[in-house]
Amino acid sequence: MTRFNKTMLAAVLGVVSLVGAVSSTAEAQVGRSRLRLGLQGDVGGIQNTDAGFGVGMTGQLGIQHNRLFATYYQPRFFAGGYVDGNSSGGIVAIYNTFMFNLTFANVFEIGLGPSLDLGVANVCPERRSNGNCDGFGGVFFGSDFRLAVVIGGGRDDRRGGFVIAFHSHPTWIGNHSIATFTLGFGFQFY
Repeated sequence: MTRFNKTMLAAVLGVVSLVGAVSSTAEAQVGRSRLRLGLQGDVGGIQNTDAGFGVGMTGQLGIQHNRLFATYYQPRFFAGGYVDGNSSGGIVAIYNTFMFNLTFANVFEIGLGPSLDLGVANVCPERRSNGNCDGFGGVFFGSDFRLAVVIGGGRDDRRGGFVIAFHSHPTWIGNHSIATFTLGFGFQFY
């Protein structure tokens, strides 16, 4: 198991433990379940490349169970390009993540969840005389880690505001992983 995979496993176990500890507190019992909606634009990079850049859009649709805990579907479209050694290429992906999210002080959020990623990529080696590129695509397992700050108002039973969110999203392709890191700006209501 690589160091990256061990780190992701430790993060998953930490969030699961934290959810269990927080859900039994009196603060978690305040409020009632309600709809959670969000939309943000993203910019970011692609790991394991010399230079990679991409843009995307992320949504949220789910349930805010109480003041602290939410579960939601988080679709994200991501498209980007990269340069790596003597190759260049592009990637188009749709991340389908089921998020477990904790909100603290109505402002700070931390989330983690598994993902089923649909993607296509092409690799264009510079040394090929015919100029052809290799391509691949498929369905891959991934995960998403999210840290966010929500700037805005609201009461205990309804909140919303401007969101600044950092996402780390690794996708496992065979024995390798590739990760995107994005910074998103948008709105959410819950």
